[in-house]
Parts: sequence; C-alpha cells; structure tokens
Amino acid sequence: MKFDFDTIIGEDDLKNYFKNVLENRTAAHAYIISGSKFSGKKLIAKTVAKSLLCEKEGCLSCNSCKSCHQFENDNNPDVIYIEHEKDNTITVEEVRRQVVDTVLVKPYINKYKIYIIDEAEKLNKFAQNTLLKTLEEPPGYVIFFILTTNLNEFLPTILSRCIKLKVKPVESQKIQDFLISKYKIPDYEAKEVSNLSFGNLGRAIEEINNPLKKERREKFLNLIKSLSRMSILDIHELVADIDKNKEDKKEIIDDLVDKLKLWFRDVLLYKSTEDDNNIVFSSEISKISSMSNISYEKLNSMINFIESARKRLLSNVDGNKVLEILLIELKENINA
Repeated sequence: MKFDFDTIIGEDDLKNYFKNVLENRTAAHAYIISGSKFSGKKLIAKTVAKSLLCEKEGCLSCNSCKSCHQFENDNNPDVIYIEHEKDNTITVEEVRRQVVDTVLVKPYINKYKIYIIDEAEKLNKFAQNTLLKTLEEPPGYVIFFILTTNLNEFLPTILSRCIKLKVKPVESQKIQDFLISKYKIPDYEAKEVSNLSFGNLGRAIEEINNPLKKERREKFLNLIKSLSRMSILDIHELVADIDKNKEDKKEIIDDLVDKLKLWFRDVLLYKSTEDDNNIVFSSEISKISSMSNISYEKLNSMINFIESARKRLLSNVDGNKVLEILLIELKENINA
C-alpha cells in the first residue's frame, strides 16, 4: 500500500498536526501514539516517517525519489522496526541490541534515522529504563515513533520525554463509505461491520477480510437466536468448545461479550423507539423486534449482567466460568 496521508481515513486532527510538523520541519525526537488494536497507529507513523525521509523536503512525500521507493519496498536503511521474540515482552537485551547499539550510527542516506516501536506496551520496566537513556539525550537525527494500546504501561519518565498523541475513532459513515467502495459489500453489511468496529477502521477491515471473524459473527448470531432453547448442558459444551482455542480463547470470549452487550442494547433501543436506523445488527431486525417484548426491567438487568461479566474478565478471572454463568443468566431472563 502507499503510505500517503490520503490513505488515512479520518484522523483529521492528527493529519493536520503532522502536516504542520512536516511543513515547518519541527519534528520532535519522540512521539507516543496510542490507540486500540487495528486503529491505524502504524499506518500514521509510517506515513509520517516516509515524508520525513523524502529527498524532496516538503509537506508530503513525493513518491518518486530513492528514499520513497525504498520505504514503499520496506528496505529503507534508515528505518528500524523494533522486533521481539517473546509474544508478551520486549526485553532489555532487545532494546540494547536494536536501539542502544545502533543509535550512534548516523543515517545512511537520509536526514533522519527513525525507530518504530510497535506494541510498545510490551516493553518491560528494565527495557523502558534502557530506552530512557536514549530518549534523554538522543542524537539530533533520531526520531522515535512509540506505538501502544495502553499508556498506563509506561514509566512517567518515558511519558514526560515524548509528545503524546491519540488515535480517535473514525466516523461510522466514513467507515461505511470506505467498505462499500473498497470491498463492494452491501450497504447493510457495511453498516453492521462499521457499528461493530466502534470507529476502528482496521477492525472493520479485519471483519471483512478475516474469514474467522466473519465465521465468529455468524456463530454469535446463531447463538443469540437459539439461546432461549439451549439447555445448560448445551451452554457448557459451547463454552468447552471455545476453551479448545487456547491461543484465541480470550479474544473470542471478549468479542462475544461485547457483541452480547450490543445485541441487547439494540433490543432495548428498538423497544424504546421502534426505529431501526441506529441498530447495530440491522440485518437481524426481525429477531430484535421479536425480543423487544422482554420488559425494560429484564433488559436492563441483562445489560447489567453483561457489564459485570466484562469487569470480571478485566480482572483476569476464569473466562470460561464468567461466560457460562452469563449465558445461563441471559437464557433464564429471556425465558422468564
């Protein structure tokens, strides 16, 4: 893909900020860009990095110079992507090898040398302290883009030495328009996927492109339609089946709980307004309408059950038990 500002959907504030930085050549030595997974942090960082390294110094990259071509082919020698072997940790040894031991080597062909640290919340405390020494006295040609889903994981000393920027949710209509134009999907599907993405374009694209995501969405809809008829044994077996997906279990459970909340929010909203314009699961309006005969009291209780389950999941309790109890509570309330 082309790393140009025109390819970034939404994020007008961030784009304008960085365009001003580029135009005036006032780049700071370190930026922390925070946002949820798939929110476009890396796309923004790489777009700005490409423009900073462009041989035709100006606001935007020219796409024709040697540096731009190298960047697009992912072989620009003055861009370093910090890699890590362990899934959940960036170690002090990795920071030393990839940052400390290379930072004093001047750029090979460009004005700047750019380090991009993705998933930077995985930097352990020792690694952060090692990085801090470079952030305190960086060479003038070095720029860091530190990308994270969680600012709370950073030491105050790291935060104080970086400009902190946040990726904002993209307007639902912009996501819908992009999905329809790019992937030629029906309006109703684009609306549903957009609503499920919570303003995260990358998550919406993942929902369209990843067969597993689409399969999970379909399984969820089948689950909610049949929940009232399921026995406790059926629910237990469903949760046990999820437990077999060891690597993705947490993500599947979190996703299911999120979708349950959205579903019953749809039911409550439709019960209150009988208007389907703001319904997330617009393709399932018939089922949502039929469930709107549940009382306000029970619907509010069900949403509270889901909220409580979400809080318990954040506390790292047994996800299987949380989900199983939640589904039983919801089933009982639907049938009451």
